[in-house]
Amino acid sequence: MPPKKTDRAPRRQVFTKAQMLVAGEWAEVSLANVSETGLMVKFSGGLPTGTQVEFRKRGTRITGEVVWSTSTRLGVRSFAQIDQSALLDAGLQPVASEHAAPVRKGWWHWRRGN
Repeated sequence: MPPKKTDRAPRRQVFTKAQMLVAGEWAEVSLANVSETGLMVKFSGGLPTGTQVEFRKRGTRITGEVVWSTSTRLGVRSFAQIDQSALLDAGLQPVASEHAAPVRKGWWHWRRGN
């Protein structure tokens, strides 16, 4: 069976703060992942699909449109290709490193002493 074809661009997981401009107001948000075509953003409150937004992080500016939204996250399609390397150079750091401890799976991972 041939592999499934997907239109999704590869994502890089990140955890960094950025500023989001929507309807003339700035809000602090967390970027959760970045691809060449968009972002997943942690933002409480949600926004309607089609809302135009702008993000700024240390001189990097990204504009786009909300394509999906929940009460805590947004999916944003960028109007222009995102240079992931420029974003990483602007202060975004990958979540995992070669020295990171493995994350335990399961409900007990949050308990002290495990």
